[in-house]
Amino acid sequence: MNNEEIAQKMDQIKENPELGIKHVEGVDPNGEALSRDEMEAMLAMQRGKAKIPTNIFTQEIELPSQGYFGGPSKVSIRRMTMREEEILYLSDSNPNYLDDLALSCIVSPSNISLDVLHPNDLLYILFAIRNISFDSTYKQNSICPTCKQAHIETIDITSLPISFLDKKKVDEMRNVKLPVSGDTITINILTEGQLLKLEEDIQREIRVNKITNLEQAKLYGLQMRHEALISKLNGKTFDSLTEKREYINSMLLKDYNKITSVSNKIKNSFGLDRSFDVKCPHCGNPYESEAVMVPEFFRPSDED
Repeated sequence: MNNEEIAQKMDQIKENPELGIKHVEGVDPNGEALSRDEMEAMLAMQRGKAKIPTNIFTQEIELPSQGYFGGPSKVSIRRMTMREEEILYLSDSNPNYLDDLALSCIVSPSNISLDVLHPNDLLYILFAIRNISFDSTYKQNSICPTCKQAHIETIDITSLPISFLDKKKVDEMRNVKLPVSGDTITINILTEGQLLKLEEDIQREIRVNKITNLEQAKLYGLQMRHEALISKLNGKTFDSLTEKREYINSMLLKDYNKITSVSNKIKNSFGLDRSFDVKCPHCGNPYESEAVMVPEFFRPSDED
């Protein structure tokens, strides 16, 4: 279904609300089941008709990935409105609601996709949205690892350091020389969109192959994640998925641990650093804590 066809269906829904109910349920008037993409596209168009004040405050921020994945190096975000409240309200039924919230608050570029945003970008965008929508500070509970006493920490978002992706460094790190086999593996760095698609593919393959045993399903998913992590062998793409699968299955664990170690180093080399030093008010012990998105992150109480 292309955009023109979706627009026509939306016009039909506007003229006849009963059709809208059928569309939301995933069935069109002709009895044809709508795909997830079609449903999301229609709902996106529907949401897009909600008016956002033209004078709403916006801010341009620099993305940690610096456009490494084909997207922009900067985006403009706006303050949250009641549109985002609807996203939060339906969060229990939408595991990807934070992605939706971030995309909803990006005003430029207007057509940005999760396929060009790294999870580190999304995390930074969410903290930036919280900062301009409410305040730079918020509170979270913490437990001292020494005395085990709970206390309240105050987080200042603007004090959290951010690192930007070094393209030359990352390009070099992606080519990993394995310590045992001596092979050079080029690893993939998956964007948020690619990660979501991978999880969808895993669930689809589990259904297609009728894998009902929970442990077998988990192992099948693990295998697909291993395959997604590796791009090339000695500078060449694999001739087939079977060839890649056979190579991975015969790999020594020391070699694979090297791959995952480098992958984690790349991920940790850019983005928002949420760690900060805390001194326990009960025992005086210093320790490192981490800023997290607590329940009141986007719904701060009057006391915050």
